[in-house]
Amino acid sequence: MGQIRSNATDALLFFALFSKSTEVIEATEQRLTSLFGPITIRSPRFHFDDTKYYERTMGAGVQKEWIAFDRLIDQSSLGELKIHTNEIEAEIAAEIPLDVPRPINIDPGMVDEGKVMLASTKNHAHRIYVGQGIFVEVTLYLREGNWDFWPWTYRDYRRPEAKVFFDQVRARFRELKASGAAG
Repeated sequence: MGQIRSNATDALLFFALFSKSTEVIEATEQRLTSLFGPITIRSPRFHFDDTKYYERTMGAGVQKEWIAFDRLIDQSSLGELKIHTNEIEAEIAAEIPLDVPRPINIDPGMVDEGKVMLASTKNHAHRIYVGQGIFVEVTLYLREGNWDFWPWTYRDYRRPEAKVFFDQVRARFRELKASGAAG
């Protein structure tokens, strides 16, 4: 029988933010820092042209970035975080109206020793239902010291910039775990 460990499911929190408006991204960052503390790791912002899926609700010219916080949290809370970020999306849409139905997309995720996890409201064969209409997938995994992807991994998560960002997040996760930091 395996031993149950109380911190075995800790992971480091990150968010993917995308919008066509720099103002909306910055307002979202402020909202998230008020909840989770300062942003400690940030990817460069890039033009998100890997899919046209979001154009109908977000418009063209979407920018994307990943941000991470020094916050270890239990992986079982990822579904609740997705529900909360959907609420934040609605609040920001009401506060900073744009000419699109969805001015910001906030995707919460977590990184642990060997994987990058994302939450979604969309079901698919590779996603596990975690309750309240939320599904979770492993989108990147560590193989021989490098991030590798699955056939379902979004194209932007395959970019070299993503691998650099998630290397930094994983290194920080390991530092926090080694120091005994709690979430």
